[in-house]
Amino acid sequence: MARRRTVTLRDQAQLRAISSPLAHRIVGAMEHLDRATVPEIAEFIGAPAGSLYYHVRKMKSVGLLRQVAQQETARRSRAIYQLSGREVSVDVPSLSRAGLRELHRNRRIMLRFAERSLEDGARRAQASSGPSPGACLIQRHVRLGRRDVVELNRRLEALAAWVADRTPPRKATGYVLTLALGTLPEG
Repeated sequence: MARRRTVTLRDQAQLRAISSPLAHRIVGAMEHLDRATVPEIAEFIGAPAGSLYYHVRKMKSVGLLRQVAQQETARRSRAIYQLSGREVSVDVPSLSRAGLRELHRNRRIMLRFAERSLEDGARRAQASSGPSPGACLIQRHVRLGRRDVVELNRRLEALAAWVADRTPPRKATGYVLTLALGTLPEG
């Protein structure tokens, strides 16, 4: 079965399946690895494999991950997983109130994870007495017309696609890229 370009999350159960920092890291790893066993995912994100099985099963049960093959070894058989789509998006208009609450919870998790990653990058830069190429924070307050917002979204999607298409060397450093675009309060 061919993989779709995008897997769209439309309900609370799907959002709940990725509502932990570890689940977000699994999705990020799978975007890079394409196909992987749980131990391979664990190695990529630097977490014990035993802590991932619950999240992988949960994501599989809601259609975010799918089992694409079986790896046989002398000692055991391991499932090989793949994201159901190359990208993950959320269909906000189709969400119930409970789904919207779950979406907001996921947003907070993503922003906390980005904050911790930025703090870690800054600590590493201080420890090495030099700039950290991975610690970057940029915020701009601007007024944009509708066409500008459409163009900005197109450019952000292109950047996200470029990042997702990177094939990292085995010993590459992992980074988190969190893009957020929101409207300023009126007034």
